Amino acid sequence: MRIAIGILLLSLVTVQAFAWNDEETHPTITKYAAETYFNAIDPNFMDLSVKGLRARQWIMNGSRLEDAGTPPGDLISGFLSGKARSLNHFHAPNRPFAEAGLTDLKKGISAIRWAQDGSYQLSKGWRDWSWQMVLVHYYNYLTASDAAARDKFQADYLMGLGYLMHLLQDMSQPNHVRNDTHIYDGASVINGLETWAKKNNDKIIRQNILDKSDLYPIPAPQVDLQDPMANAIETVLQGVSPNITEPSAIARLSDTREYYRSQAPSMSLTQGLSE
Repeated sequence: MRIAIGILLLSLVTVQAFAWNDEETHPTITKYAAETYFNAIDPNFMDLSVKGLRARQWIMNGSRLEDAGTPPGDLISGFLSGKARSLNHFHAPNRPFAEAGLTDLKKGISAIRWAQDGSYQLSKGWRDWSWQMVLVHYYNYLTASDAAARDKFQADYLMGLGYLMHLLQDMSQPNHVRNDTHIYDGASVINGLETWAKKNNDKIIRQNILDKSDLYPIPAPQVDLQDPMANAIETVLQGVSPNITEPSAIARLSDTREYYRSQAPSMSLTQGLSE
């Protein structure tokens, strides 16, 4: 669990100035955050071969696949059917959890709920990539009795981290923290933020940010992950599966509910990224 939280924290501090798309930006941010974390522990880990792929590739694949459309269709058909994973990538921090998801062109649940309700993901025809299930994969990897099972569970927990990192990265994209589907922007029908990001991706990410990351201090978040979400004003996630009555404290990386209390955003590093 400590490893998982550490990577998510690095994902949080490295996404503050990026714009997003599934094929380039999400995997690039994910790779940077994961390598920064793992290289400090074991410089060889990201090159570890797991079921034919390097560890970094499993994580990057999860980050890319979180934007998939329908199982196994495309983004537009997923949007029209209401099954696209990306419909659940929104969280308005000034609204209750149960009402914080997308409601304009299509409906989705809050990204915080989506990240922690595996039963809901399954109900939409997807595999469960919730925070709780990724921890199960990690535990199974640590306790598996044979090499084949260990490889399977290691691939699962690495890819699961990528899925979760994608959701956290979206909390730093303005469209994702308000009621704005931006499907036409994402599909490059209109020239919005995400279309602009695709056209300028190399310049923005590699040249201006990642290549110069050592030159500028990256602020460290001070979100209290020991403080359970039960201490927040609104804790019960109405309408979700019975085993998810309140979010894990990891949800504080996205929303500490301070904005929900005061309706006044701030620059405080003790608040979640969506705030």
